[in-house]
Parts: sequence; C-alpha cells; structure tokens
Amino acid sequence: MESLNPHCIPLHGRQLIEASAGTGKTYTITTLYLRAIVESHLDVANVLVVTFTRAATDELRNRIRERLHHAWQALQTDPAETDEWQWLREIAKNHPDAEQADGADALEKTRWRLQKAILEMDTAAIYTIHGFCQRALQDHAFDSGVLFDTTLEQDTSRLLQQACQEVWRERFYKHPILAHTAFELGYQGPDHLRDILKGYLNKTDLQLPEFNLDIDGIKQQSQTLKQHWQNEGHDALDLLREAAQAKIISASAKNYGPATLDALQEQMDVWSGLEDALSLPKQSILLTQSYLNEQVLKAAVKKGLDAPQHPLFEAVESYLEYGEQLAPWLLVTLLKDVRSAFSRLKQQRQVLGFDDLITRLREAVKGPLGDQLCNTLRQRYPLAMIDEFQDTDPAQYAIFNAVYPADQNTCGLLMIGDPKQAIYSFRGADIYAYLQAKHDTPSRFTMDTNWRSHSQLVNAVNRLFMSNSNAFLMGQDIEFYPVKAAGHADASPLMLNDKPVPPLQCWMWNREADEQKKSLDKKQVVPVIAATIASEISQWINLGQVGQARLGDKPLQPGDIAILVRKGTEALELQTALQECNVSSVFLSRESVYQTIEAEDLFYLMQALLEPTDESRLRAALVTHSWGYNANRLETLARDERSWEKLLHELLMLRQDWQRHGFMVMFQRWLHQYQIPARLLSRPQGDRALTNLLHLASLLQAAQKEAPTPESLCIWFVSQREGAGGQQDEHQLRLESDDDLVKIVTIHSSKGLEYPLVYCPYIALGSNWPSAPFCIHDPNQDFQLVMDFGDREQAQTQANLESLAEDLRLLYVAMTRAKQHCVFPWGAFKQMQNTALAWLLYGAQADTANSEFLPDTKQYPSDDEGIFAPLIQLSEIDSGIACLPMPEPGYVRQDGSLDNRSLAALAIKRPVQQRWFQSSYSQLAQYSHDERVTAATTRAEELGEEETIRPEEAAHPIEKSLLSFAAGSLSGLCLHSILEHIDFAEIDPSVHDEVIARQLDFYRLYPPEQTPDWTLALRNDLWKVLNTPLVQPDSQDRGSFCLHQIPASDRIVEMEFFLSFRDLQARRINDYLQRFWNDDDNIHLDFANQSGQLHGFIDLIFMHEGRFYLADYKSNKLGDSASAYDQEAMTIAIREHRYDLQLLIYSLALHRYLEARLPDYDYDTHFGGAYYLFLRGMTTELFLKGETTENPDNIARTSGVYFHRPTRAALEEFRTIVQGEAS
Repeated sequence: MESLNPHCIPLHGRQLIEASAGTGKTYTITTLYLRAIVESHLDVANVLVVTFTRAATDELRNRIRERLHHAWQALQTDPAETDEWQWLREIAKNHPDAEQADGADALEKTRWRLQKAILEMDTAAIYTIHGFCQRALQDHAFDSGVLFDTTLEQDTSRLLQQACQEVWRERFYKHPILAHTAFELGYQGPDHLRDILKGYLNKTDLQLPEFNLDIDGIKQQSQTLKQHWQNEGHDALDLLREAAQAKIISASAKNYGPATLDALQEQMDVWSGLEDALSLPKQSILLTQSYLNEQVLKAAVKKGLDAPQHPLFEAVESYLEYGEQLAPWLLVTLLKDVRSAFSRLKQQRQVLGFDDLITRLREAVKGPLGDQLCNTLRQRYPLAMIDEFQDTDPAQYAIFNAVYPADQNTCGLLMIGDPKQAIYSFRGADIYAYLQAKHDTPSRFTMDTNWRSHSQLVNAVNRLFMSNSNAFLMGQDIEFYPVKAAGHADASPLMLNDKPVPPLQCWMWNREADEQKKSLDKKQVVPVIAATIASEISQWINLGQVGQARLGDKPLQPGDIAILVRKGTEALELQTALQECNVSSVFLSRESVYQTIEAEDLFYLMQALLEPTDESRLRAALVTHSWGYNANRLETLARDERSWEKLLHELLMLRQDWQRHGFMVMFQRWLHQYQIPARLLSRPQGDRALTNLLHLASLLQAAQKEAPTPESLCIWFVSQREGAGGQQDEHQLRLESDDDLVKIVTIHSSKGLEYPLVYCPYIALGSNWPSAPFCIHDPNQDFQLVMDFGDREQAQTQANLESLAEDLRLLYVAMTRAKQHCVFPWGAFKQMQNTALAWLLYGAQADTANSEFLPDTKQYPSDDEGIFAPLIQLSEIDSGIACLPMPEPGYVRQDGSLDNRSLAALAIKRPVQQRWFQSSYSQLAQYSHDERVTAATTRAEELGEEETIRPEEAAHPIEKSLLSFAAGSLSGLCLHSILEHIDFAEIDPSVHDEVIARQLDFYRLYPPEQTPDWTLALRNDLWKVLNTPLVQPDSQDRGSFCLHQIPASDRIVEMEFFLSFRDLQARRINDYLQRFWNDDDNIHLDFANQSGQLHGFIDLIFMHEGRFYLADYKSNKLGDSASAYDQEAMTIAIREHRYDLQLLIYSLALHRYLEARLPDYDYDTHFGGAYYLFLRGMTTELFLKGETTENPDNIARTSGVYFHRPTRAALEEFRTIVQGEAS
C-alpha cells in the first residue's frame, strides 16, 4: 500500500486512505479540502465532507476554517527560507488558469478564493451521514420519491413501542397457543419484545431465515405426545429407573438419578395437562433415544447391554427435532411483524427516522430515477470525502458507490478511515462493507506517521501487533502496517524522579506453585486489579504533587490519567476502588442523562407529587439517592404522625408550585427546602449527581411547551427514559471540572481521544463465545449479514471469528489512546485464551486467514512461564516494553489542597419585586378562601377532577361506558386528546377506533388487554356526545345543532391565547362574579394586584350559521345517573370549580380574537356563546328515549350541556376589569 502524500494524491477518481491511530487524519482532511479550493477551484458548497456525529462535523468545520485562514495568512506574506506553504504556492502558480497571469496575480486570485471560502464556511457541505441523506432527499424530492411534507423524527422510540404493542396484540391476544408458547420461551410483554428486537432492527441488510413451520401441525403432534405420555409415560420412566439401578445408564444427579427422574416426571405431568403448551421441559432430552444411547456406561457396553427402548423415546425425539424450529420461527416472525408495523406507523405519520434516511436514499439511487439523481448529486458535489469510513454499512456504501462509480474519473470520492478501529458493529457499522469498498478501489494509500504518541510507545505497540502476521484475523484484508513515530510527544515524556518510565508496561500476575493448573477466577481478580490500579494512580498523583512525577516540565495531574473499560459495571468497580483511595474520578460514556440514577430519582419525585396522598409513592421518593432517607429514618418518620403530616403538607405546596408556576419553580424549592445540593456534594461524585439533576430539570422545563401539565410532563419524561437509547447530543452533559479528574472511559467512547497515561485493566479477562442466535457474515453467501441460530458448526465458528476480530480492534483502539504510558495486567485468568491479546501472543502459528476454524486454544500455554514468555521476549528486544510483577495495593491519595478558604454567595441588599406575571384562570382561581371552592389548578384538572380514582379501585365490575370510565385528571386528558384528534363529521364511528385505542394505550388507564373493550365503549358513547343537540335555552329563534354537523374546516382545536391584563384586582372580580350569579353569596378570590398576561388554551372554537362559539370539555364525574348532570348540578360544579371565571376569560379571548380577524365583526351578530360540555352527562339514555324532545330547555338540563352567552355590556365590563380601567 502506497504511503500517502496529501499534497499529491489525486482529487479525482476513487481513493481509499487508511489512517492508523494518531496519524493526523483530520489534518489530512483539511489539507485535501484546501487543495479542493485552491487546485480544483471548487466552492465550499461543492465539496462534500461526511462524518458520523454532529460533534465531529462541528469540529471538522472549525478545523477546516482554521486551516484555510492559516493558508490565507501565509499567502499574505513573502515566503521564508523554510516555508511550509511552498507546496500551496506551487499549486497556485502552476494551475492551468494561472498561465495567462504572472505569479503575483495567481497568488492574489488564490487569496481571493481562500477568503471567499472562509466567509462562506457556514454554508459548507459538511454533514453527518444522516444530514447528507436528508439534504439529498429533500433537495431532490422528485428524483428521490420522498414526500415534501415528510419530517425527520429524531426519536422514534415511541413509534417502535407502539409497533411492538400492536404486534403483541395481533399475534398473542387472538392466538392463545402462541401466547403460551411465547411465555414459555421467555417473552414477557411488548417492552421486553422491543428490547429483544432493538439490536436487529438497525441492521437493515440482515437476511432472515425462512421456516416451514405449521403451528397447527405442532399442536396436533403435541396433543398426540401428551396422550402418549399420559398412557405410557410412567412405564417409560420405570424402564429408566431400572436401567439406572442396573448400572446400564448413568444414575448421576445430572442424568438419570432418582431425584432427576422424579422431577422430570412432575414436569412432564404438568406439561401434558396444559392444552396450549408446546415447548417441552428442558430435561425432556433425557427421554430421547439418541441421548439414552450415549449414556450407556462402558461396563454395560462390555457386557453387551443396550440402553432401554420404548416408543415414547422415539416420539419425544421426533417431536423435539420438529419443535426445535419453534423458538427461531417465533423470533423471526415477530421481527418481520415489528419491522412492518414500525414502517407502516412512520409512513402513516409521514415521518422518517435516522436509519430511514439512509435506506430511502439507497432505494432512490437504485430506483427508476436513480441515474438522474446520481448525476445531479455528482454535479452538485464533484468531490466527496467520507471520514470514519470504517464505520460505514452496506446501505451507506451502496449510496456512494452509485453516486461515484468506480469507472468514472471526472469526480472524486476519497474514503478515509482505519479498519483496525472498526468497533461500532453494535450500532450497525459493518466492517465487511468497508472491505467491499477496499476490493472495489485499486488506488489505496496509508498514513504511516504517528504524531500522537511517544516514539518508544509507538515502537512497542508496533512490535506487539507484529508478533502475529495475521494480527486482525482477516489476512490481507486488514493488515497491520507498522507506523513511524514523528516524535512530537518525546518532548514531554513521563518521568519518575527524573528517569523515564517504560511506555508499555505489563503487570504479570504470578500464581503460587500449587495453583499452576488452576485458572484465576474473574470474581477473584477483578477487585484486586481495581484496587491495584487505584493504589498506583494514588501514588502517581502523590508524586505529581511533590514534583517527582512529571510530563516533561509539567507535574502529573489526575486529569492526565484515563482508565479504559468495556462496560459500565467495570467502571463502577474502579470508581469504588478509587473512592477508597481518596481519588476523585468521572465516568465518561455516551450514556444519556435519562439513563442516570438521578433521572430515576426525579421520576419518583414527580410520581409522588402527582399523588401526594399516596404513601407508597412518597416512600419511594424519600429513599432515592437524591432525597437520601434510609430505612431507620423512614421508620422514625412513619412513627411521628405530626412530622408525616407536615411532610405531606409540604408536598402539597410543592405540587401547587408546579401547577401554578411551572416545573422549575417547584424543583428549585425542593432542592433548597430539603438541602439536596449539600447532601449530594458531601458524597463522592456529588458534583456529577447534582449536575445531572440540574440538566434534567432544564430539559423538563423546556419540555413544558409541549407537555404543559404535570401529568403530561410526567408521561413525556417516561417516554424519554424509555427511548434513551436514541439519545441526542443535548441529552449528554460534561462538567468543566471533569477535566481535572481521573477519567474512566469506555473504549468505544475513547475513540478519537488521547490521554498521557492509560490503564487497560480488563483486556486480559475473556468471555464466552457468542451464543445463538447471532448475526454473522456468511462465507457461503458472499459474506452477507445473516441471522443464524447455531445449527451449523461453521456458523458458530464464523461468529467466534467475528467476535475475536472485533476484540482485536478494540485492543488496538485502547492501546493507541496513550501518548506516554500504557499499562495492562496479564496472567492465567479464566477464559484468557479467548482474548485478543492471547491471539497476538500465542496464535502466530495458526493461519486463520483462509481457514474456517479458530486456533486450538488448548495448545496455548497454561503455566505462568509459558504465559509470560512472549511478552518477556518482546521486552528483551524492545526497551519500551516492561514486564513487572503485579504491584501490591497500599497507596492512598494524600490531601494536597492548599486553599481551604470558605466561599459564600453575596447577599442581596435590596428586595426584588416582581411586577409582571404570566398567569392563567387556574392560577387566579387558586387564590380562594372559600372552603366550598375546589378550583382547577392544572390543565388536566380543568378537564376532569383533581383526585385520581384508579380503575382497579372499583368494588364490583360495571358496564363499560363513559359514565363508568375512570375518573381523574389522566382520564380527562385522554378524552380531551381523543376529541382533539377525531373527525366530528365522520359518518362511520368505527373510524375513530384507532385514535381511541392509541390514546388509551398512551395514558395507560387500563391494562392493555382491556383496550379493545374500552375502545368500543368509548366509540359508542362519544358518538352520542357528537350527536347531542346543543341548544340555546335563552334563544327562541335558533334551533339546536350538534358537533357532528361541524366540519373540520369550521373548527379551531386547542387555540392558544395570551390576554394582556393590567392592575388586576381580586376585589373587582369578586364583585363582578357576585353580580354574575345575581345572589348574595360572597365570592372569596384573594390575590395581590398584578399585571401581565393571561395564558390559556380553548378546547374548541367552531362556527355554525355565521356565529362563533367556544366549547370546553369537562370530564367531571358528578354522579352515575342522568339527574346528576342536569342544569342545577352543572351550575353547582361550575361555581365550585370557578369555571365561571374561566368562561369569562375564554369568552373575552374569543371576542378579542374575532375583533382582530373579522373586518365587519359585530358582537351581537357573530358571537354565539360558550358551551361547557360535561361529557359523561351527554350519553344518558333519557335523551335518547326522546322523553323531553318537546321542550328544548329540558333537553339542555338533562344532556350535560351548559350554555351561557354574556351580554355585550357584561363582557365589556369584564374587559375593563382585566385591563385595569375604571368602570
């Protein structure tokens, strides 16, 4: 492979650049970009640069801008004797366009091009792969076939959850035998199904096996076998007992011992009695004839004795052979179903997920208009550079392969990556797609100079990986080319007492002489390794504080040290060990903040505030990590009735703050009232915990725009936590103080980063080989990605090879993060032979480049001398490698802090007065001293009741209807959402079923299995609601109408309004409402005079016969009979909840809206009035029987319809009160 010179590589045709770790890949990209501007005369909009994260695009854009600016500055001055920009001057002067001009003019034109590129850098075509695909699809919608109004959904987890729920219902609710089978196979519900399938859904090219399986046939066979067992099973077991007693077959506990056979008999008896059970008990293999034949003892064979035989044994074996396909068939079937449902849901909502962008563009470039689209993209982007190309997949490569085919030479495609660092297969990256691109690209270059690490460390890593000619298990497809060291890091070596420390260090774990044949168990070694590393880091920090440990001239700091791990559990072990040594650390991962302990704490707090009187919820919140109650403190609180009541009252106040002023006000009061920051900061990693809480609070505050009520915000928060696997950049947060701490980083997250000192504590700990089902690249199918269930030995071997190959790449990434020093332990750890390091050290004699088999690990050394020999030999050849005995832990960090000054915030010296408020009806109504008034305090409670009555609390089953539907705020939100999304004018009410079912599933008022019944009940009752006459008792000249008559074009749903108010006084509103009701009953609103804006949402505004009406839905449960919803009962409810104030505010908002929108608006002509629709009362049988049809006023009193139309004068007077004007 040719060494890369970025000044000379062609910018046309296809080029593959392999950039080993630390070789300056970003610098190379910026150089190639600079050449594209100066040499190819391309604008920044015509140079496509694709990378794989948004953070990488931002960094790349800045680095390119900086490089262009440096080039522009260099061309502003005369060249020096040693001018690093001479190559650029030569390109500018020798360009064909410069032939007609002298050198000065050519440079001037080049400077102009550079300046233009710098100014236009914000419009440069630098995208993530998803950003590029989205841009291509949108800009070329006709060629790509993507709808114009299709939107990108960053988080499709809720749609995936819905798809799993639909599949679960369709597959299992209607087929009990499949449901029973799924339960036997370990499927636990839709959520569990989603977790199982999530790892397969991102593999868009995964080929699934086909099965010829007849469920009815299996059921028939199972019935036959069950009958066979019931008739002859015990006789067959007696034969086994006799054979075991006669020592013909093994009578051990795991084979045919008495206890084993008794347990098997019980399991088979249970199975045979279950009609829908298909899967046999696991131990049923003991009843197969082939297994029996294998268990005949050698002594019995010598005597000529055979295993017992019985027709049942053959029947069981036959059934097992056929039934073995059941589990694979079910998994594949569910995967296909969920794929289809997921795609259908996205299509219905006209949304695309990130993966859909790639698959859609691939389909487009391969489709009927593909050639036209590819030509358009080539013309727009004559040069494309694909960064991190080793992380591509077949779909991505297919796109670039189509746009920039190998046989064209007019445009350029530069694929830049390192196959040795391809470690993201779990995200869908496919190393075999990279290898296909490599085979398709004859022009290949390698970057062979390491600019990151110390020269000795570069040479040491070279020597380690060169110890096996097939280091990465893929022969010539991924070869290891030793890199040269630039030596930049040699200026700041790691020094201990002014002596250099060997860069690559192996700690040898020596066993005692009597333990040489015994592997070291992970449970034994993991805590010791963690304690040893923590001890050594403590000593490094101590020595750094006194100047004995240095990086060049700089004392070693904790922030210079990183520990690389594979998973979070390893990080937790190390953090604990570091804490015991007084060393602060931070675990840096790509984990979303929604997956943290603090997110769980906040969830329990929110749940407790939704139901402050639910003691179980409150206890769950109190014992969280953040609140900090332990069992003793909780028990003491429970015994102190006064303290418990005080806490309940405080929670009610917090809930009230949340409802009145928003989440952040409540959250801040909770923080300070219960001294949460002080408690957290007194613990290890407390700053991280507090930062996570504050970050979550800011996300929740921002989410209030789409989820304004506590209930809806809690539902939103749950959905974010469930979909946190699809996290966004804003869901991750870093502290500036993290830079000063020892860093624990997953190897996957460390890629692209560098650290002076690196510890790799667990690379010597192996694991089991992959177990079926697994996704492999089948050599028999041209290395296509297939799902295999382990039926073939070759498939298991391929899975093992791919697993070990990825571990080798992870090892390479881990060791190349270090700039000065890298440490790893090694020894006879359990399953050590399965590790990447073992392959490098001991697998050199096994050629697996073209082999179907892994090396025989039994030939690996097992004694300490043989295990350490290869590393000791390397250390004798290379002074940069040191093999040392495993250190003994014993160091702790000494306190080196010199600054013990106490810090305090400045005191506020003058009162801060808030003069402007954003308020609402619910907040105004809260300020009531009338014990009879129960004002709605949230959006949810405006729809229903304050107290949630759970459906399961009903004493006896009742008929499902809107009257018996769950009472409470969530039910109000559910009904409100249904009415918001259905079409009132629809003729067929069954069309509403999908909306109703979706909302029932979303709000989870009932178990999923009850959704179909409640869907039917609500469909019927809401149909009655839509057809209930809306009469106006005080208007004799207007007939009644119903919502069913209102088309969508004449409706405004959920109209948001902001109504300004000045000097609003409770006294004036009280007086007005008292006159509104025309009685002597005093109104007791009591709030301070205030100015600002009234904010709210009107459920429905509609037009009928030229008049405009507003409607507000109420789900209050006033009773279980028709009389509970007559005019008197509704009036009482309206007064109790202060809905009268709400009606006036909404009427004024609509009045102002119509004034602004209708040129000829007249109140008497256009304003129809306000309907308050008590939904449960609009479904009573009294109306349907037509008993009161002669008197419209009676209908109004019995149908749940409350109507009021303020007079013009009354509404104008209310306007003067709101605007602070004199009457």
